[in-house]
Amino acid sequence: MRQLVLAVCAIGIAAVGAGATADRALAGSLCVGSGAHCFATIQAAVDAANDGDFIHVGPGTFVGGITIDTSVKLIGAGAGATTISGGGPVLTIGDADAPSEPTVAIKGATITGGVNTAAPALGGGIYVPASSNGRGATVTISDSVVTGNHAAPASADPGCGGLPAALGSGGGIDNAGAMTLTNVLATNNEAGSNVASDADGGGIMNERGATLTLRNSVVSGNVVRVTTPNGRFAAGGGIFTRKGSTLTIHASVVNGNTVDYATSVPADDLCGGFAQAGGIKIGGDETTTVTIRNTAISGNSVLATSSNGDLIAFAGGIDDDGSLVLLDSTVSNNRVSGTSEASVFLDAGALEIDGAAVISNTRFTDNSVSATAPSGSALSQAGAILTATPDLVITGDSVISGNSASSTTVTGSAIVQGGGILNGGSLELRNTPVGDNTATASGPSGIAQGGGIWNSALLDEVSTVQLTLRDSAVTHNALNGSPGITLQGGGLFTTFPVTLKDSLIATNTPDQCYGC
Repeated sequence: MRQLVLAVCAIGIAAVGAGATADRALAGSLCVGSGAHCFATIQAAVDAANDGDFIHVGPGTFVGGITIDTSVKLIGAGAGATTISGGGPVLTIGDADAPSEPTVAIKGATITGGVNTAAPALGGGIYVPASSNGRGATVTISDSVVTGNHAAPASADPGCGGLPAALGSGGGIDNAGAMTLTNVLATNNEAGSNVASDADGGGIMNERGATLTLRNSVVSGNVVRVTTPNGRFAAGGGIFTRKGSTLTIHASVVNGNTVDYATSVPADDLCGGFAQAGGIKIGGDETTTVTIRNTAISGNSVLATSSNGDLIAFAGGIDDDGSLVLLDSTVSNNRVSGTSEASVFLDAGALEIDGAAVISNTRFTDNSVSATAPSGSALSQAGAILTATPDLVITGDSVISGNSASSTTVTGSAIVQGGGILNGGSLELRNTPVGDNTATASGPSGIAQGGGIWNSALLDEVSTVQLTLRDSAVTHNALNGSPGITLQGGGLFTTFPVTLKDSLIATNTPDQCYGC
């Protein structure tokens, strides 16, 4: 990852007239800062600017809460020198529902300290609202940092079943326009609050119909958080891209983001919800298109608890309800962890696929799912990948290794399915070894199935399941269970025919295959 450029922009200053406002230093160029004849605030410079003007911001900390409704280039003295702080959000780019929106470039600045307490709270650091035609401003941000911002609604209205409803979205950035981030850090932002029922996009929210491109950027340490008694939904600790949007990520990092979910509304309640997608949430349907290349999605978490009733959580790394192309990347050390005194249902430590997906040259390693239900049933599925789509998912030249799924209960039933992969749809592995994955069930009764791969129908999902292995080995996977646990298929568990072409299932524990 290239370091952020900390470049100081030299500014030529022309003669300035007296009064509260400053004239332009040069035609098309304004300045903000402590220098003679510069504007004292960024907002004053923006208000004085015309389309196409440059606004050079010197070193120092400048007041946020700024609205940019003119097509300008805002150039700081470097992310380590120029800080724009405060407001809710710090920057609003464009006017909501305007017939046309500006084109804005931002370079060399840190955007921080934004706290948006509106209901809904859209964007703690940067907010790009939709135009009257849908698409908001065109925004490019480079060599900058978006950190320490909050989309934190302060009040709630009645929602489903009379339960309180409040949304926090896009802790760092909420984008309804066309946005490109190059060499940008989006870190330690948060969506949600103590009253929020819903929290989405801890680092970045990409709204319906919007486009977002990340190049050589980092989305790290962001959080979506809901808590009792209002919390019901939380998704996309790092990035959430909604239905009909476009997301492209190249040569970037999405790591260490968290969905922090505490609920008192049972998952099986008509108004109940779930936690999902510690790293990236791909929402909607196949009109949502996502391409991820040469990127690390690592160390993201879904951490879920319920104080009342059943709990559902899934997708530690990526949840795909749209159309995903994942190339030349790593998805590692992501996890889903859930605890409830009732029953717990968890899946997909790395990736859940409910839409379309093509995967190539990608490593899925050391991801995990861990369900704990002392007094109820504990179900964990797919230490790495879960597929539940009738669309053929092709995974080629990849690795699924060292992943784990575990279920623990004291008095209930412990069920674990698929230490590496759970296929409930149509999946083809090409030159993709599945090895050293584990599935462990601890409890007085239960089952552990498919240390490497579990291949069967999921309730209310795809009825016909297809699995093809081409030039792919399923080896050194293992099932573990306490006394009373039934172990089936150390390498592969299946209830459907499996197509093997130049593939091997061997050296698994305690057996190779159940149902073959």
